[in-house]
Amino acid sequence: MKLKKSGKIFLISAIALILIIGTAAFILSQASAATVAANVEFEPRKVDLGAPAPKEFNVYVWFTGKYADYVNNIDTRTILVEGLLQPKGGWKHTTIVNGKLLFQVDGPSLVDLVIWPKIWHMGIVEPNPNKPYKIPITVTGQFLDGNLFEGSFDMRVLIPSNPGPPPPPPV
Repeated sequence: MKLKKSGKIFLISAIALILIIGTAAFILSQASAATVAANVEFEPRKVDLGAPAPKEFNVYVWFTGKYADYVNNIDTRTILVEGLLQPKGGWKHTTIVNGKLLFQVDGPSLVDLVIWPKIWHMGIVEPNPNKPYKIPITVTGQFLDGNLFEGSFDMRVLIPSNPGPPPPPPV
């Protein structure tokens, strides 16, 4: 069966319209995905920069309200601390304890690659060995369905009178 010229134009236009609508729906569904707020806690909760860094930090991530059960649906391969550090030992070394995702991050890496740069960036120059500064540390990741989560924890940081090495030169 041969289509007339107007039939071919209609068929091509209909296919193009379906592709445009489908692409727009896909883009809008990706853009409208909301980031779920996570609760985050680090142990130890305080760091003394005048002492050696802890060997590791335990990091807990959990959700409340209608997202409370989402902890079971975290794609642990996507977890990042400050967009930089992954769980120590890889994503297979994560576990769920009392409704909270638990993983460890390397202590010296967190101090050297996250905390010190944040202190320098924030312009904190005054030693304060008795009253800790609050340095926010963010954990991000994705659920198995593709939705994102993000949460922060205020690490308490003591800066001694002799804070150690100077900051690296600006890049």
